Amino acid sequence: MESTPSFVAINAAPFEEAAIVAAMFAGAFVAFRCGFALARLRPALWRVPDRPGRAAITFDDGPDPANTEGVLEDLAAANVKATFFVLGERVVANERLVRAMAASGHDIEVHGWRHRFTLRQRSATLCRELADATFAIERITSVKPVLYRPPFGMLSPAASRAARAHGLQPYLWSAWARDWRKRRPTDMLASLTSGLKPGAVFLLHDGEGTGGTPGAVQNMRPALRQFLVASREAGYALEPLRSLLGSS
Repeated sequence: MESTPSFVAINAAPFEEAAIVAAMFAGAFVAFRCGFALARLRPALWRVPDRPGRAAITFDDGPDPANTEGVLEDLAAANVKATFFVLGERVVANERLVRAMAASGHDIEVHGWRHRFTLRQRSATLCRELADATFAIERITSVKPVLYRPPFGMLSPAASRAARAHGLQPYLWSAWARDWRKRRPTDMLASLTSGLKPGAVFLLHDGEGTGGTPGAVQNMRPALRQFLVASREAGYALEPLRSLLGSS
């Protein structure tokens, strides 16, 4: 039987913002006080090796009726399919939108039920919420999710156990637009294109209301459209993460 990891998995590469770094260490301190064994930090899965000319594009925090449809339009215009890591409470509140996302060929995977630090949640709560989110996605799309991205990219031991119990593989990212706040589109584009490597996993957001700046998604979309063109011109095919992993 696989042993339970006694560490918190983090994706070290994208955490360039001081606020996020501070939140990470604050969360680790809370976890330590709560009795988690934090023997060491290790990177979680964040790239897919041996995928020349291919990369995955993913979006977090949706579905968001105010923003997801615009992102879907941008992807459709470029004929690109993506992975959406969604929140269960938003899935059940926007079933028609989720069905449209799946019908358009996008993968719908688990981001949790609510956008909370896994370090601050009890094991039973995490297990129940991942079960609820997984069930909601499968009920609406008729496809069982197989991937899990924890909020803030922080995977606690309890979240790792819960994910494994529900057949979910945690996956983070290798490059992101840092689009949770309003940045210049040229800066976001540079953040994305600098990470364009074989097997890269790109993170953007289609949902707001989880701690970012209001209007950030609309502010990001010009950079998204430019990146979709730039990646194609560089000889890269962007696709859902499940496809890149070879599980579909």
